[in-house]
Amino acid sequence: MRQLQAEATRIKLILTAERLFALHGMDKVKIQDVNDAAEQRNKSAIYYHFGSKEDFVYAIYDYRLAQIDKACGASLDALLARTAAPGMLDIVLATFSPPVDMLLDEDFWYFFRFAAHGTFMADATQVPLSRAAKLPAFARFLEAVIRAAPDIPLEVARLRWGQAILAFVALASEWAREVHVQTPGLGEAALRDRYLDYARGIAAYLSGPYIPAAAQQEKPSSARKARAGRRSATRRQRG
Repeated sequence: MRQLQAEATRIKLILTAERLFALHGMDKVKIQDVNDAAEQRNKSAIYYHFGSKEDFVYAIYDYRLAQIDKACGASLDALLARTAAPGMLDIVLATFSPPVDMLLDEDFWYFFRFAAHGTFMADATQVPLSRAAKLPAFARFLEAVIRAAPDIPLEVARLRWGQAILAFVALASEWAREVHVQTPGLGEAALRDRYLDYARGIAAYLSGPYIPAAAQQEKPSSARKARAGRRSATRRQRG
């Protein structure tokens, strides 16, 4: 019974802090603010249950990312049950559609604002991207991305996948604000249109050819060649 009560307290503190951090920013919310909002008589409740503020922040990430991982894993299983070799757009949609559904939830959306605060603050130390990248479902999605674009160097594929997640964190935070904070709020149909446009762009980015900067510099583009040709012709005419 005591263990159940302790777990209930932990979750209450996590959800309360997630909401306050999302609405006000992590740098403007004190531990005591969370304790008071969660109606904790013990002023050291967070330190008692989590050890430190940093571990407390990690606990919020882990609580939500576990739910996202479960939903995304089920989404990938469903995709692979339909086809053994999915295309890149199908992979992207299977990856990010579950979080988009969660973003529409009246309680879950706070996480996306909170995650963005933790990602894009100048002095952020608890960046969720590194934790999200280690989720089993996201690791499996990366494997699917690599199989779908075999000509892309492995390190480039990993870098692009991380940047796709980073872009989603930024956009999901803004979408959450538009849906749940601004007046009038963004409707679900409009949100899904924006998400589909993102998914198409990310699919093209993940599967697009990789051209190293050095190679690009060695081979002048057709536009640069054309400009050089025009300048040469102009000089001849003047001469």
